[in-house]
Amino acid sequence: YTTEEIWAVANNSDNEWEVVDNDHKIKICSHKRRSREVLPEWADKNLPRHLKNGFARIKTVETKNKLLGAVGAGEFGGGLYEIDKVSGNCELLSKGNFNEIVKTDSGIVTLSGLAHMSSDSGVAKSYKTDADGNLRLEKSINLGSEPNAFCWCGNEHILVVTHNSLILLQVDLKCAVKVMDTHLSGIYPNSITLFGKSNILIGCRHAVIKLIWENGNYKETWMIHADDVERKPPA
Repeated sequence: YTTEEIWAVANNSDNEWEVVDNDHKIKICSHKRRSREVLPEWADKNLPRHLKNGFARIKTVETKNKLLGAVGAGEFGGGLYEIDKVSGNCELLSKGNFNEIVKTDSGIVTLSGLAHMSSDSGVAKSYKTDADGNLRLEKSINLGSEPNAFCWCGNEHILVVTHNSLILLQVDLKCAVKVMDTHLSGIYPNSITLFGKSNILIGCRHAVIKLIWENGNYKETWMIHADDVERKPPA
C-alpha cells in the first residue's frame, strides 16, 4: 500500500482499535465504530435529537455538586453540558465538538475542535469553579488541529494526539509544545497511551500506531490486524 491507500482503507474501515492502559497493563481493544453509544439518562433527556440518533461520544467528570459532560459528534456538533446532581437540571455551557474533558488539581480542561473537509481547528480551554459553584472560563490555547484523545504524562502534562500532530500540553495551559507531526488525518485517532519511558501507542481506525523513541526521534510502525491485511482500498 501507498500512504494514500492506507488512509483510504482506514477511513472506510468499520473497525477501530483502541489502546487502553488498565493499571499499567496495556490492552488493544476492537469495536465497531458505527455502533451507537448507550446514552446516560441526562443525555437521553436533554441532547438534541440529531445527537441522540447519531454517534456522539460522551465523556464526563464530576465536581462537588455538578456533572460535566463533553459531547462530540464531529461535524454534527456537540457541546459542554453542566448537570446538577441534585435537581437533575441540565445546562448547555458551550456549543462545539468536545472530544475530551480532563479533571486536574486546579480545575477542568476541555479539548475541542473539528477537522472536516478542508478545515481543521482545535483548542484547549481551562475552567474553574467560582464561589457560587458556577463554572467559568479561565483561559484557552490554540492547538492548531482537532484534538482526538489524550493521556497523562506526569502530574502536570497531558499528551494530546490531534489530526496532524502530537502535543505536550501543560494542564494549566501555560505552554503547548508540538512533539512531532503525525499526519493521521485520514485514520481518526481515538486513544493514546505511553509505555516504557517515552514510547507511545495510538489507537486508530484500521490500525494501531507504535512510536518508539530511538536516537532522538520516533520510529513509526503501523500494526494492522491479519484479517485486514488483504482489505483493498475503495475504488
